[in-house]
Amino acid sequence: MQYLKLNSGHSVPALGLGTWQSDTGAVKAAVKEAIKYGYRHIDAAWAYGNEGEVGEGIAECIKEGLVKREDLFVTTKLWNTFHEVDRVPLALNESLAALKLDYIDLFLMHWPRSVREGAPNPVPPEFIQDIDYVDTYKAMEKLLATGKVKSIGVSNFSIAKIERILEECDIVPAMNQVEMHPLHAQPTLLQYCSRNRICLTAYSPLGAPTRPARLIKDDHPVLLENKVIEAIAKKYDATSAQVVLKWGVQRGCAVIPKSTTKERIASNFDAVNLSLSPEDMESINGLNIDLRLINPDSFRKPGQSEEDFWEGAWF
Repeated sequence: MQYLKLNSGHSVPALGLGTWQSDTGAVKAAVKEAIKYGYRHIDAAWAYGNEGEVGEGIAECIKEGLVKREDLFVTTKLWNTFHEVDRVPLALNESLAALKLDYIDLFLMHWPRSVREGAPNPVPPEFIQDIDYVDTYKAMEKLLATGKVKSIGVSNFSIAKIERILEECDIVPAMNQVEMHPLHAQPTLLQYCSRNRICLTAYSPLGAPTRPARLIKDDHPVLLENKVIEAIAKKYDATSAQVVLKWGVQRGCAVIPKSTTKERIASNFDAVNLSLSPEDMESINGLNIDLRLINPDSFRKPGQSEEDFWEGAWF
């Protein structure tokens, strides 16, 4: 397994198990199956509503002697309703209790947007709060001294937003987790984060085929049915998913595909055995059309443009 070295001194496996949109009741078994097969990186979040199942799967694997806690890298995320400075440690404690863990390897700010507690999803405009993500991040910095968090970082942050963190905070984020796949390759963000020693994790690395219906549009191409991807997969006797995952890893990113199916969990993990040629990497790079598939319009303030929401420096 390839590892990425974080600026915090810790290392994260480049391929992990994602748990967003995993079916309720299937997550524990998926986590156990993944750990049995060799996964050591598990990605979770308070907002996914399944940290409890993730924790049960981890706890059972540890109890059965399949793995030690220190062998695992567990990520979870601070949800938008916990951005108030005094609520940040409360959120961490809730996640730790649900995950049945004493510490989190990586704690990320899920979005740079704050919303009031009890906000439904999609979020009505009246639930949006003007709490500066810089203040929230400063509260996250203090968690490192507690020993309950090994590294901190951000998610869904643009270059402009990271610039504010670097200018106004003390600790460089160890990770920025963003949507990234061949149709939304984000090369400029990747180069920027690399220069600043910030690793990138790609969520929805397979093109988010199971994303919520409200985010699907008729003109969205299906990444895994792309002819270039299919031809490269045939060349390596691999699946399209394996090719796309290995592309992400060879770019120096972590990837966290979601699955609750035993066969697909194994197949995704086996992507690490591929080695794509420079020519094939370039062919896949050429598929980028800056197509963002996970675009929660309800997080935008009334009148705020999509570009300003994603690329602007403010919240």
